Amino acid sequence: MLRTMVEQHHCKFMDRVPNWQEAIRQSCGLLEADGCVDASYAELIIDCVRRYGPYIIIIPNVCLAHSQEHAGGVKKTGLSFLHLAEPVDFSLADGESHPAQLIFALSAVNPEQHLQHVVALSDLLSIRGMPEHLAAATCEEDLLRLQERYLDRPGLL
Repeated sequence: MLRTMVEQHHCKFMDRVPNWQEAIRQSCGLLEADGCVDASYAELIIDCVRRYGPYIIIIPNVCLAHSQEHAGGVKKTGLSFLHLAEPVDFSLADGESHPAQLIFALSAVNPEQHLQHVVALSDLLSIRGMPEHLAAATCEEDLLRLQERYLDRPGLL
């Protein structure tokens, strides 16, 4: 999974973004550059977060930017990874803090592919220490080392 994102140029490392909206735009921009989505997809996700709250924070420090199936702007299935050195806060008016440093964006053309990617990401994040390893990564080579250590040889866990 990590190797695929690196090979497809669906990874980006940034120091910071000014707000959560830009985090979504940056992560979806990786998919847009590859023809997976158009620019309207990021705005659709932003509108959904404004309407429903930070439902895209799936575990502490991790965001999965996505929208409902059959969302406008999706052209093909893809998954991207944006790493922020400084977490961005997805707080709205609820007064709670919802910071995230690891921003994944998912586009899917059908429910099966959507579920397949969600399960794969869930499996990745459930590896002991993986969220922390991803947070400590500073470049694509770090992601490839994590792929090799944890995913290419799963029997060694």
